[in-house]
Amino acid sequence: MKLKELTISTLSLVFVTGLTALSSCSSKSQAKTEETQEIKRVNVVSPRIDVVDIVDSYTANVEAFVKNNIAPQTPNRIGRMLVEVGQRVQKGQVVATLDDSSLKQQELRLQNIRADFQRIEELYKVGGISKSQYEAQKMNYEVTASAYNNLKDNTLLKSPISGIITQRNYDSGDMYSPTMPLLVVEQIAPLKIIINASEKYFTRVKKGMEVDVTLDVFPGEVFKGQVALLYPTIDPNTRTFKIEIHLKNADNRVRPGMYASVKMHINTEEVMLLADVAVLTLPGTNQKYVYVLEDGKAVHRVIKTGDMVGQDIVIIEGLSSSDKVITTGLASMKNGETVQVAM
Repeated sequence: MKLKELTISTLSLVFVTGLTALSSCSSKSQAKTEETQEIKRVNVVSPRIDVVDIVDSYTANVEAFVKNNIAPQTPNRIGRMLVEVGQRVQKGQVVATLDDSSLKQQELRLQNIRADFQRIEELYKVGGISKSQYEAQKMNYEVTASAYNNLKDNTLLKSPISGIITQRNYDSGDMYSPTMPLLVVEQIAPLKIIINASEKYFTRVKKGMEVDVTLDVFPGEVFKGQVALLYPTIDPNTRTFKIEIHLKNADNRVRPGMYASVKMHINTEEVMLLADVAVLTLPGTNQKYVYVLEDGKAVHRVIKTGDMVGQDIVIIEGLSSSDKVITTGLASMKNGETVQVAM
């Protein structure tokens, strides 16, 4: 009886052990299957070498080609303001007059001194007076004439350029004060735009280069400008230099103060390009990185990038054209994670 119980116990133990072993094998097989299923499938792309047109973009305000403040040298009563804001004027045109009582007095004084000088000059020619007397009278006449001309210029105010009146700060009869000019005149054909370009383009930008200018007030239109002046120094704080662009503006549609976008075609260059979707930015920094496929694993690699070219970005360093860069599943990618290229 005891032998029978022992046999039954032994068989039960073997049965349980078999079940445990079978369960263990099943679990391992299931874990292996799950592990195989969890390998992430990804798409990859290799950087490509291409020749691209290097275009840099800038924004700036349009400025008058020349801007002049019109004002007398000394405070005086304004006689007449002869122009209005928006009016076009020609160089040398009288735009305002000041009280001319002082001018009339100076003119009368000049006439008397001129008459005296003419008599002295005749006497000097026949030896009636000494040279020193003649020179003294001549100097007196020239000083008086100069004072008269200066007073005349400050009584009859003329526009120094051809342009358009953009400010009128006084009315006829006001007392002029040096705190602000009587008028402001601006030349608007041509116009100029000054941009700050990166120092890396200092040797590439040339005088006479054509640029494309667009304006918010004229959507869809492209105006052609030209590089007219390159400033000779680099700003050590911003690492930029100034470029002055001229815009013909023959039809006077563009005005000073308009907001402009400038596209400058620097040159063509052979560069390495990579799809922008593959490039990630480390949070809180400007550091760029990608995941490269190496021996079946996603490997984190820091790169240095340049400008955008369509949907691609220029790769300056960190990759070669033979690298396989992962483009999908990046949101949850981990460095060293096992991946498989999707077929």
